[in-house]
Amino acid sequence: MGLFGKKSDSESQKEQLRDNIQYNDREPVTEVICCHATEMDNKTFVWKYPGHHFNTMSQLIVNESQEAIFFLNGEALDSFGPGRYTLETQNIPKLSKIIYGSQTGGAVPFQSEVYFVNLTDQMAILWGTDSKVEYIEPQYKFPVKVGACGEMILRVIDPRKLLIKLVGTDALLTQAGLVSYFKSILMTKVKSYIAQVLSSRKISIFEIDSHLDVFSEELKERLKGDFEEYGMGLVRFLVTTVQKPDGDALYDKFRELSYRQVIEVEDAKIRQQVGIINAQTKAQNEIDKNITRACYGISNRIYMCNGDNSYKWMAKKS
Repeated sequence: MGLFGKKSDSESQKEQLRDNIQYNDREPVTEVICCHATEMDNKTFVWKYPGHHFNTMSQLIVNESQEAIFFLNGEALDSFGPGRYTLETQNIPKLSKIIYGSQTGGAVPFQSEVYFVNLTDQMAILWGTDSKVEYIEPQYKFPVKVGACGEMILRVIDPRKLLIKLVGTDALLTQAGLVSYFKSILMTKVKSYIAQVLSSRKISIFEIDSHLDVFSEELKERLKGDFEEYGMGLVRFLVTTVQKPDGDALYDKFRELSYRQVIEVEDAKIRQQVGIINAQTKAQNEIDKNITRACYGISNRIYMCNGDNSYKWMAKKS
């Protein structure tokens, strides 16, 4: 007993262990702890094992691309990569400090929580702005509202940080759940980026699709720090569509004007190319005529041989 009747930390831990042991005497102890594909699919980041009562002879199975982490009293303790383990002293050094000491020999029961974390790259996670951003179209100077949507690829890079800062006591974290946590961050940064970039770079609404690769890379750089703060890695961030105000009378009017101008420019280029080709053809024809005249003049001369073996051109006699 500590000063003023307050229990010390060691006494509290021993008392909790004693309660756990007594509780396990009444509840079944899990012999094999594992996470099957039915619990951890390609849309799940974290799954909490439903059992809490184990002993030092329990088996832990961790599949490829998974990590298992034990929690006790809200503290992340021992973690395990892929493999099969017996929860004995050398495999659970942090848990052992708590569960050993009050009981020796045989299988020592204890109570804990086990979380399985999916470490694979999770693809095709959809995102989209919940409202549109207005900016002044730089070419025709009319207001236009645009939104954006796309996909991202995410990966857990720090399981402990993810569990402590985001998952908490939840038993499951799916793609949809993760996106909902980051929704406000995504909406704020994506919409402010769109408004700033379209305005500052004077990007026409009718040429915006040619900039999607640049938008994707720059937004990834803006967002990756926010994900890393919670143990997540933003592998890729793709802007696949910029949503335009199709059906809006003003937008449709200027879109037609823009298309007509593009057609006129292309038509002018074609006419220019045709003119160049015609000029080249005319010049070649003049060259061919001159060559023909020269050849005709040569054909009207004869090559005569003098008696002294010298040669001279003589006009052909008619």
